Amino acid sequence: MSGLFPLARAGGQGLKAVFAVLRLFRPDRPIHRSGVLLHGTLTHTRVFSGEQWLDSTCEEQVLARISRSVGLPDALPDVVGLALRIGDADVLLATTGRGAPGRFMVLPRRSVVDGPFTSLMPFRGAGGPVLLAARREGPGQGLGTLSELRSYEGHLQWGLFYSHLRGPWTRCGTLNLRISSEQSEQPRFDPVGCPPAGLGTYPWTRALRVPSYALAQKSTAWLHFGRENRSAESDPWKPTTRFPLRTHSRRTSPS
Repeated sequence: MSGLFPLARAGGQGLKAVFAVLRLFRPDRPIHRSGVLLHGTLTHTRVFSGEQWLDSTCEEQVLARISRSVGLPDALPDVVGLALRIGDADVLLATTGRGAPGRFMVLPRRSVVDGPFTSLMPFRGAGGPVLLAARREGPGQGLGTLSELRSYEGHLQWGLFYSHLRGPWTRCGTLNLRISSEQSEQPRFDPVGCPPAGLGTYPWTRALRVPSYALAQKSTAWLHFGRENRSAESDPWKPTTRFPLRTHSRRTSPS
């Protein structure tokens, strides 16, 4: 994937220019301005992928945020983001297709809970590139807008899946989430500096993401509930891998 680096670096600078324009009108959050916080757990399903985090069987605490990217009126489809803080790891998913090449393309949707959602860009695994995806299951059908989601009193469930680029999706966990009562603090997520344990990022994904991320976060406090912005402080072109995996996260979720 080293051949992607020049294109990714050029694309990263292009995205930075777009974000610079958006910040003139939206200084705090150029995109994903309004979101709904959820909390709950991820219960891992035992798989044999060869990847440390995927193969674990622990239960981890989760903080999640669902948001519409551009912020278009509810009647219009928008790219929906599902940001997950799983233990100490951050994973960003967006509405896409399921197959190839659809899983690498964002797709606007009206519903804020229906996907599928994928990570778009792969993580750097021990056995090669790893994509993550989430698909809603069970309750929540008919939830279309963020306002409807905020007033929803039931629980929501998503299946978590992984794939090696164009391969089939394999289930690796279940997300059970509820709407958080505290919505005033809207945290930011750092998928580049805080990937799941044992997974990492490729130089080309950092080149594509870091410039616009750093610009978007420049004017506001980094609300990581006590964590630092690791991607902004580290070498943006260096691959990252996180070790070790903790058997149980002690992070507390807002209630």
